[in-house]
Amino acid sequence: MSRIWTISDLHLTPSQAKERSLLSGGMEAVFEARESADLCIISGDIVDQGGIADGLGWIYHFIGKWIDTYVVLGNHDYFGSSITGTEREARAVCKELGMHLIANDCLNVSDDLRIAGGTLWTDFSLYDKGDGIAQAEAMVHAKHAMEDFSTAIDRDEFSGSMIKNLSPADSVALHRETVRFIRNALSTPFVGATVVVTHHAPHPGSIIENFSGDPLSAAFCSDLSPVIEEFSPELWIHGHTHASLDYVVDGNGGGGSARIVCNPRAARDDNFEWGKIVEVRPDRALRPATSLSR
Repeated sequence: MSRIWTISDLHLTPSQAKERSLLSGGMEAVFEARESADLCIISGDIVDQGGIADGLGWIYHFIGKWIDTYVVLGNHDYFGSSITGTEREARAVCKELGMHLIANDCLNVSDDLRIAGGTLWTDFSLYDKGDGIAQAEAMVHAKHAMEDFSTAIDRDEFSGSMIKNLSPADSVALHRETVRFIRNALSTPFVGATVVVTHHAPHPGSIIENFSGDPLSAAFCSDLSPVIEEFSPELWIHGHTHASLDYVVDGNGGGGSARIVCNPRAARDDNFEWGKIVEVRPDRALRPATSLSR
């Protein structure tokens, strides 16, 4: 059995990250969790407006120095930089600090546990009926409503030519790349438990009722039910939705299942737990109380 401590969406300000500031709201649980968990997974948005090196320094100061730590980048972690530049910098900092970046990576933590994932982004097809209309609507909506697709993030590092800002179409391409990676990684036989970690959400069950049907929700979540049904990962951890979630996708005997957990500090429902620990067993002996059926 593996005891996984999970946190997302810290949204540290530049000063909080640089000064290694203590944050409000029961952070004493951090000191308890790093003693009782086997590892920690941070599922994105460590910082609010970029500056990932300082954000990772904060993570190391309070968490990574004490416990094996795995990090996925969130959309805000790329702000003020580029996709390729941020990932390059984050990988170098994680290596220097002895932490692990999950950016289209699959790591065997032990003979009993592997972790696969990446930021994921989205294909904007959450509400699409197969004709592309809802997808196109969601992409246009996101282009005008989200910093991600204005000037906050560059697609690639500056190379002397005109800078290209990240676009919704880039998100679709990045999403497909990560889904292909996850599929390929999970296709490799493994006798232990599999944990998938992404920043963006993988299932409609992660959209709370207030935002159900909103075209912009497709910028936060995609429907990877086919991946879950085919590979049945024991656990899928995500962030981004700012809602505290812990549920099971159950295929009703016709497909696979997975426990899905999101524990964001920026949760609108104030149910964030600094010390949330999830136990994972390859035999699926432990499940939460709530479940969703497709």
